[in-house]
Amino acid sequence: MAYVRGAGQRTKPTTTGIMVVPLLASTLILGCSVPSSETASEDLQIVNGSAQTLVLGDSMRLEAVVMEPLPRRLSGEVIWRTEQTDVIALAPDGAVTPRGVGAATVTAEYQGRSATVAIKVSSPTVNAPASLTLRPARLTLSSGQTGTLDAIARGPGGKVIDDPSLQWRSSDTEVIAVESGRLVAGRPGEAVVSATLGDLSSSAAISVVASQVPPSEAMNRAFPDAEGFGAEALVRCDRSNVQILRVTTTASTGPGSLASVLDQVDGNRLTLVLFAVGGTINGGVELRSGCVYLAGQTAPGDGIQVIGLNGNVAFR
Repeated sequence: MAYVRGAGQRTKPTTTGIMVVPLLASTLILGCSVPSSETASEDLQIVNGSAQTLVLGDSMRLEAVVMEPLPRRLSGEVIWRTEQTDVIALAPDGAVTPRGVGAATVTAEYQGRSATVAIKVSSPTVNAPASLTLRPARLTLSSGQTGTLDAIARGPGGKVIDDPSLQWRSSDTEVIAVESGRLVAGRPGEAVVSATLGDLSSSAAISVVASQVPPSEAMNRAFPDAEGFGAEALVRCDRSNVQILRVTTTASTGPGSLASVLDQVDGNRLTLVLFAVGGTINGGVELRSGCVYLAGQTAPGDGIQVIGLNGNVAFR
């Protein structure tokens, strides 16, 4: 008995001893791809070639590459063109500098190929802040002493922005209290005062040390720089752990009112009352402690006036 292999199949023996080889029903043709004599078409592209928006005072640099198929940078071989020379200035290396408000089209040319990009130039937002700085960046005060931080905001061209709308914050209000850049030192310690303007922020490190008032001055001032009503009447109060309270409304009663704040006074400590509002407070207010200093100079605007506190007392 014998077998014959053909086309990958095994034959079965016949009873007559004749070998049968099956025929393929179809012919298998094997082939392979032949490389084309044509290369992939090269494509010129501007790397940052999506629509661009620039502001007067900005600048940018365009760059072109050839895809073959990986990007190949072109150095000194690209010709850059624009017809809107009143809107942008275009340098041979692709640098773009805005000249005026408007729209421009930039074309890059290389060996018969070209690519374009649209550029829009707009005016800077009026008073848009570009930087914010607090000065001084570090300050040391004695307990009960006042100080000031200056916030300098500048626009994109470096011009100072007048009266920026700042948000002030102290990391520890028991150490240092802040109202519109005006500082009042509390107990000894360290704190960070920060100012925020939009997405910008700047901070200053404040150190508060125990008050060291010379004996010759002890009967003259409650603390350095004290002014106005009560400035010379608080010498016996403990100034090593100053209590800081804040008036937030000119209402005669209720939360944040002067009456409510005075109810919180600790008679054993020097208490500084700060004013976050300006205007007139009507209604009788009683001072039960001699260790209270009404810091009227912290009030915004024209100051604060209290009617009914030891008569008619005005603070500036």
